[in-house]
Amino acid sequence: MTNVDVSGAPPLAPAILVALKEYEARILASVVELEGCIERAAASGKPVNVNSLFYWFAFDVMGKFAFAESFGMLENEQFHHIILMLRRALKLLGPFSPVLWLARIGLTLFPRSWRMADWNNMMAYCREKMDQRIKMEVDQPDISSYLIDDARKNGFTPADKKYLNGDAVTVIIAGRHDLPHLSAVIDETLRLYPPLPTAVTRETPPEGEKYFVKADEFIPERWYSKPEMVKDRRAHVPFSVGKSNCIGKNLALMDIKLVIASILKKYHIHFDPREDGHRVFTELQDHFTATPGPLSLVFKDRDD
Repeated sequence: MTNVDVSGAPPLAPAILVALKEYEARILASVVELEGCIERAAASGKPVNVNSLFYWFAFDVMGKFAFAESFGMLENEQFHHIILMLRRALKLLGPFSPVLWLARIGLTLFPRSWRMADWNNMMAYCREKMDQRIKMEVDQPDISSYLIDDARKNGFTPADKKYLNGDAVTVIIAGRHDLPHLSAVIDETLRLYPPLPTAVTRETPPEGEKYFVKADEFIPERWYSKPEMVKDRRAHVPFSVGKSNCIGKNLALMDIKLVIASILKKYHIHFDPREDGHRVFTELQDHFTATPGPLSLVFKDRDD
């Protein structure tokens, strides 16, 4: 089994490391399903819409850890209806992410409008699934196990139940071979294209970027072999910090590393002849989290 280092600069607490180790086998099961989808496309020689594939993978994994069951999208090779609702709802929330209070007013005043209804139906689904998860006995702990145990220690107050429902939504929306270059590629990508395009406030001084040398250039080496190119690491917080720190940060990094290592080990990857990759950036949309533009790739087995 691949042992992926998911730690960033600071070391992870022992409990988190144990939990991630327990999660790894379940993530790898979804990686195998993802590989199956790619393998079938590679055998036919057809380009693959990787946007959908990676979306399916990410949400199938999150379903496992929030509700102890996958959404089954990789298996069925189609979107689950609740994820389609989520995507439509986030198209509305994205533009309002700098002023989330305005979105909350809309949700309160117009709960039955089509986009608002999608959001409220998705929330109702998460509440129902969390109710089922609370009553469920699981053989292997997941993210919800720790959240539920903590709520039980507090006496399971109405506020605890409200927080559990919110955490379920957050998990769904929001991962040791030492692979320094892979980690650096991920860090550099997140630096240039953060997962929250507008919700996190930033300030650039009049003289321009002062935290990174050649800030507009993609240079992964700045994170390991050229540390002089990073003037202050505190400026790189793609998952936010403090109370706003992403609950799924380490799980997400594990997902990314396992998927990239698995795909690159097996396939040569090329653009669809009709693609040049620019639409990923030019058609990127802010749906609260960043939603890249379409990308179609051709996978060829390295053994061929």
